[in-house]
Amino acid sequence: MKNIIIALLGYIFIGTGVLSIFLPFLQGILFIVIGVYLLSVGSPKVHKKLHLAYLAFKVRFPKIARMLEKVEKKWEDMLERWQNR
Repeated sequence: MKNIIIALLGYIFIGTGVLSIFLPFLQGILFIVIGVYLLSVGSPKVHKKLHLAYLAFKVRFPKIARMLEKVEKKWEDMLERWQNR
């Protein structure tokens, strides 16, 4: 039941994001990113597809992938320090 609610919220956020692309007062990309995150948490199938897309992105754009890996490492270090407080 929890996964269904999370997936439903994900679809609602993505729908709002797509709608807000045409409405200037809403941040469309933010809603889409939140929706995709919720879908990846709520659905293992979507999570797997997003991971495969991420791996394909890393192969296609290696320079950007190296920068993203640095950002990921900094993010993980920051979270680890925050959790150890």
